[in-house]
Formats: sequence, structure tokens, C-alpha cells
Amino acid sequence: MKSAYFFFFIFNVLNAQITEKKHFDIKLFNELSKTSLDSLRIEYKKNDSLVIMMKYKNDIPRINIVKGNYAIFYEFYPNLYLKAKRQGIFGKAHLSEFPIGNDVEYSENGSITIKIDWNNVPFDDGIPGPKLNILNIDKLMKQNYRVDVFNDNLWDIRLRQNEKTKMIFYEIDIIDGEKHYFEYKINGDSGFLISKKRKRIKIPKGLQRGK
Repeated sequence: MKSAYFFFFIFNVLNAQITEKKHFDIKLFNELSKTSLDSLRIEYKKNDSLVIMMKYKNDIPRINIVKGNYAIFYEFYPNLYLKAKRQGIFGKAHLSEFPIGNDVEYSENGSITIKIDWNNVPFDDGIPGPKLNILNIDKLMKQNYRVDVFNDNLWDIRLRQNEKTKMIFYEIDIIDGEKHYFEYKINGDSGFLISKKRKRIKIPKGLQRGK
């Protein structure tokens, strides 16, 4: 119960720092596009967040709000009202997005049609997710290792399962210098450190420059 309350409280604090988007502000977009190098993609700073507004031809309007490693992604209907919202953490590896909070989809009249609570999603069919969510893990990382998952130089973050023990664990990679990162493996139920290793950054084939 304390874990759920902690997640609800801290997550609301994070969201409170970013103004909720109920519709795509076309007036603001058109005004900013007059002085932007790209009239279809607008970027501007708001407090300590980066706001990206996009309105491409033959595509739905979108807004991304980025704060450190945390981002909120909005999609809108052609009538500019909110269609979907999701949130996630992403590292510089850009191998995957780590979803958090709720994914929500709306009908054109504003009612919720789909809602996914990533705090309660199973790891796999018949396999429950970890007892500790990413906000619990972030708190432990700050206390024990001075690592801020939401703001530090994150390379990647994943949720994995040990094939032998079936234990669910977090794998969090924090960049150390230009060519290395520290890989933290954290038990998803207890929060105990399984291992910490310094590894060399490897760029996947196809993403390497000149390849």
C-alpha cells in the first residue's frame, strides 16, 4: 500500500511540473512557426522542459514534452482535441522506451476508451510484474548510489527475467565517460543490488556512423 501511495504522490509531483495538454494549441503553433526554421516542427523551452509541437501534412498533430530522461507524448485528432497520451523514460541508446504511469486513449468526444496502468502490467503471460515500480527503484538508486534515473546520463533501462531463478530485475545503465557505462541490476521485488559492472558502450549495427 505504501508503495502504491509513493508512486501516486511522486508521479503527480512530476506531472504537476508539466501543464496538461487537452488540445493542440494551433494559435500558439502558428505564431511560433513564423520565426522557426522548421514551420512543421516547433521547439521551445518552458520552465525546465523542452516542448516539441509537430503538425505534418497527412499526419496527426503531436506534442512531446521532455524533462531530463522523462517524456510525455500527446497525439491529437484532426479537430485538435486529445486522442492519446503516454509517458516513458528513455536513454541515449534509444533502443527502447520504458513506459511508466498510464497510457490513455480518448474518443473524439473526450471519453476514455483504453487505459493501461504500467504499474500493474504483468511481465509476461502468467508472470506478474515486479513489486517495485520505477519510482521506487529511482528512490533507492538515489539513496544508495547517488543515481537519478530521471535526470542522470542514462544509456538504457530495461526490465528482465533471470531464466534460471525466474526473478524479475531492473537493468539500468548510467553513462560513465565517453565510452563506458555502469550497469546496475536491481531485484524488482526487494530493491537489492544484484550486481554493478562497468561496461563498454557498444553501438548496435545499423546505428553506427558510417555503417
